[in-house]
Amino acid sequence: MVPSIITENSLTIFLGAKPVSFDKADPVCDKLMEALKMDASIEELQEIIEAAQRELEHSFEKIDGTGVEVSQDGIVRLDGEPVHSSLTMRMLDMRKEGFDLKPMARFLENLSLNPSYRAVKELYSFLEVGKMPITPDGCFLAFKAVRADYKDIHSGTFDNSIGQVVSMPRNKVDEDSSQTCSAGLHVCSFDYLPHFAHANGHVVLCKVNPRDVVAIPQDYHNTKMRVCQYEVVSEYADYYKEHANVLANSVLASMEDFPFEVEGLDEDGEVVFADSFRKLSEACSYAEDIVEDPDFDRDPVSVRVINRHTDETLLQLYL
Repeated sequence: MVPSIITENSLTIFLGAKPVSFDKADPVCDKLMEALKMDASIEELQEIIEAAQRELEHSFEKIDGTGVEVSQDGIVRLDGEPVHSSLTMRMLDMRKEGFDLKPMARFLENLSLNPSYRAVKELYSFLEVGKMPITPDGCFLAFKAVRADYKDIHSGTFDNSIGQVVSMPRNKVDEDSSQTCSAGLHVCSFDYLPHFAHANGHVVLCKVNPRDVVAIPQDYHNTKMRVCQYEVVSEYADYYKEHANVLANSVLASMEDFPFEVEGLDEDGEVVFADSFRKLSEACSYAEDIVEDPDFDRDPVSVRVINRHTDETLLQLYL
């Protein structure tokens, strides 16, 4: 008889000197227990296990353009290795709801490159609590309050103008999450902004790759984090008027896309031309150039800059 241990939730079989465990929710577990009752040999048990593994392999669906696969019975794998976390549980829920899993799969890939065990385990839950959206290229958006000249509030040395990539060596960022305020670049969720935002400054939106998250301090209900790099992608110009979480339902395109569009409108409000840009700063500069150029030949009455993914008008100028 092959040695085995059966508990309330699992079955462990000793295949020679090697123990192999199975959750009772796993369909193969019932087959193995029936085989054990029939005094199956090690070889017969191994054949049942291998057949189940072959069947499982055929059930995985690869998410295009990523190393992530999802099986019909709810297993998420990255590069062939099963991953179990709040992120993968949410991915399975989203699949049932009919959502495209590519942004989440890319986020999982980026997150797997983060060397911090704690950051990997805690980041997705932090984003859900803060309603901070994941972008199509697997990054996420966060807020940052800065000075009137767009320099950081703490040191006044980092330029946070739109389009800037702000970075520092990762080993210079304090990874101790018990330290409230310490060395590193800081971004936050909407709920943390009142601690730093002032009407004589700005609130900018930052794009962060999950691999660059270093620590999520335990204070302030986990509403801020320390990172080693981010890109400033936009400004929340109306924060002091609206005071609403603009990220809660927003999406930003990946860097391969061009999310900002400059549109020329005629007197009836119809679009007569449209040009797309990767960065908001480039789109705004182009719109201003059109207004100031007397020789511009496409003859619009007004020019506006929109975010193509939210249809929000970010700037409108009249000729």
